[in-house]
Amino acid sequence: MSDANLTKVLYAPETAFAETPDLGSTLQELRFTSESLAHVKETVVSEEIRADRARADLIQVGLSAEGSVDVESILTAYNDLILAALLASAWTTGQDTGLTLTSDIATNTITATAGTFSTATQAAKLVKIAGMTDPALNRVYTIVSATSTVLTVVPGQITVDEVATASCTADYKYARNGTTLSSFLIEKQFSGITPAHYVAMIGAVVNEFSMSLEARAVAQMSFGFMGARLIESTATHGDGSPTGPSTNPILNTTANVATLFYDGAALGANVMSFEMALNNNLRERPAIAKLFTLEHGKGTIDLTGTLNTYFEDATLLQAFLDHDSAALLVPLFDANGNGMTVFLPEIKFPAGSPVAEGINTDVMLPIEFQALLDAALGYVIQIDQLDA
Repeated sequence: MSDANLTKVLYAPETAFAETPDLGSTLQELRFTSESLAHVKETVVSEEIRADRARADLIQVGLSAEGSVDVESILTAYNDLILAALLASAWTTGQDTGLTLTSDIATNTITATAGTFSTATQAAKLVKIAGMTDPALNRVYTIVSATSTVLTVVPGQITVDEVATASCTADYKYARNGTTLSSFLIEKQFSGITPAHYVAMIGAVVNEFSMSLEARAVAQMSFGFMGARLIESTATHGDGSPTGPSTNPILNTTANVATLFYDGAALGANVMSFEMALNNNLRERPAIAKLFTLEHGKGTIDLTGTLNTYFEDATLLQAFLDHDSAALLVPLFDANGNGMTVFLPEIKFPAGSPVAEGINTDVMLPIEFQALLDAALGYVIQIDQLDA
């Protein structure tokens, strides 16, 4: 028998699509809750007419692979897969140096009295400050708005007023939706049977990415893959010395999700749940004499979701009625001080109305949204990730 508790999921980037696994590659182990990676065989039943009424053959004409890996949200643990889901080529990273900074609790601001914040830093939604005299100020901040000299951060993150601290730095790291398709080898290790079996999906690309935040629950994410095929072995497809999984804590929506920000201000209504689903609309490219796809074609990014709020503020309802657009910022932090934000610079609301479902219930406003290209900023989604 094979126990699910003895199963591991690991991955490594491919250097070429659906390549023969490089047995020298070091695999990275993932923390996960479930997986559905499966071999998909395309067959055709023979239509030959036979006097004995039998079917002559079941003919294999194609192969592919598909499925998802579901996880509990752990900051920095899934950065490779998030980058691949955005079809981004790399994280945009950098550091501003030589800053003299002051902090102000009353205005929730960090001000550069010498030096300036770069254009890239101003575009970030997370910034890590270092070099301040009080160690409580050296941390990752969520940026609500920014200029070349002033960062306005989420209320409560600045806990000390400090004046003119020299030689400070500001780090940033973010990625936006792009056009670079990355593929992986994903290996499932079944060690609960003898001998152990290793099933790998090659040519795995991230077609779908979702995030779910429900009140009083663990934050969830899921990565949906399309692949070339599965291959099976009694030996690992890596070098046998995988990198262990992240040890960062699991996020929950009570302690680790800050107030959602709508057009630069805290959302006026309390949120019961937030759901987001990104679909890259990838497609296979079949060809004669090829059993599996040549590669995967890139499609339009569709990013939709739902905000389910208590109906205690009419801002979202009015935006729906007026067909207005707005920006949405979702900030997350873990107990170690690592941070992540999801920023959608332009969303519109195709559906949403307050509902009274029955006696002894709250009036809720479940409002659907679709993320669109922000013409000024030039992207649909930006995700920031910074280590403490």
